[in-house]
Amino acid sequence: MAKTRFRSDVSEAMYNAASGLHRVKIIDKKMMREYDDLCIEKAPEFNPRQERVASSPMSVSQPTERVRYLD
Repeated sequence: MAKTRFRSDVSEAMYNAASGLHRVKIIDKKMMREYDDLCIEKAPEFNPRQERVASSPMSVSQPTERVRYLD
């Protein structure tokens, strides 16, 4: 699994604190999803052409293998 990318060190600390509160049932799933949206960077979206260009120097053909390199 890919490493989670946080927006900043502060957002990582906030997320870890919220995750602990979620584990002990102080905050619910809905609130945790809000922390996900707030703290975690969204994965970049590539169109098929961008994927081809990015993967061609790596000589990787399978989409699952490409994801490993692009992550």
